[in-house]
Amino acid sequence: MARAILRDKNVIFMDESTANLDSETAHFIEDYILNQKDKMVIMITHHMDETLKDKFDEIIDLT
Repeated sequence: MARAILRDKNVIFMDESTANLDSETAHFIEDYILNQKDKMVIMITHHMDETLKDKFDEIIDLT
């Protein structure tokens, strides 16, 4: 995850990237990445932080 941010790519693909983190750290990282307005973020997760839902352009729920 750090390499993706440091390489300053236009697209960030996150597949369960915060699954092994505590909820406070996961929220901080996801909020930071979602606030990067010049980036396209594709996130796959089983742990959707409800407080961040309004920062997504689109959410596809496969339940």
